[in-house]
Amino acid sequence: MEPQLTDLQKQLAAVTDQFQKLFAANSEEQLLRRPKNGGWSAAECVEHLTKTTMNYQDIFKGVLSDPPKGSGPFKMDFKGRMLSWMMDPPFWIKIKTRPMVEPHGISSATKVLADFEASQKMLTETIARTDGLALEKIIIASPFEAKMKYNLFSCFNILASHQRRHYVQAEEALKNS
Repeated sequence: MEPQLTDLQKQLAAVTDQFQKLFAANSEEQLLRRPKNGGWSAAECVEHLTKTTMNYQDIFKGVLSDPPKGSGPFKMDFKGRMLSWMMDPPFWIKIKTRPMVEPHGISSATKVLADFEASQKMLTETIARTDGLALEKIIIASPFEAKMKYNLFSCFNILASHQRRHYVQAEEALKNS
């Protein structure tokens, strides 16, 4: 597998591991409790990540049905680099969440983590299926803003950055609840 794809998979595995440890170290009540200063609970941060990743599932299926072949090294396009930079901690820019990925009605942190793990498995397997493809030539539209387009390699990096962002937010939620 291309080293850049292996690196992306390692980044996703690291975030999954961090969340597993965070959830193991805290009670169900702590994980569901929102911070005193407002914002999402740790479990809500994870639910948001799951919803975000799953919104890409159909896009991935579509672009991988007849993709162009190619190999790395890959580069993120300008929009991808900017979005990834904006998402990665430390972050200075607050980004409005689309209603379709807002967490709500969570009753079980255990289920939230299991759903996240399943979405991570889907994303990791999708990355593996892209080995041997021209990821810079596969352009997708964001499921959250149709006018926002970036290449598939950028997409994977944006998702990894987004996960790191919300891991930090989940830690802060637990400290401030």
